[in-house]
Amino acid sequence: MDWNEAFLRETVQIFLEEYPQILARLRVALDDADARTVKMEAHSMKGAMADLGSTSAYDAAFRLEQIGRTESWRRAYRLRT
Repeated sequence: MDWNEAFLRETVQIFLEEYPQILARLRVALDDADARTVKMEAHSMKGAMADLGSTSAYDAAFRLEQIGRTESWRRAYRLRT
């Protein structure tokens, strides 16, 4: 196994462990209109998506991060569904 494959396996393992928790915290933060937490969790998710090369999920996390910065809650609820 070369270095790239080992890195990818480690990244996927971390993602699988952390991603469900990030999503749960995002849902609670959206329900509570907690902009700071939305921004932080979306940023975490964005990093994971970048590591995995998932551009569509990265874009969604980027939009959520921007919502957290601007507190555009109507947009956030549309994206959540």
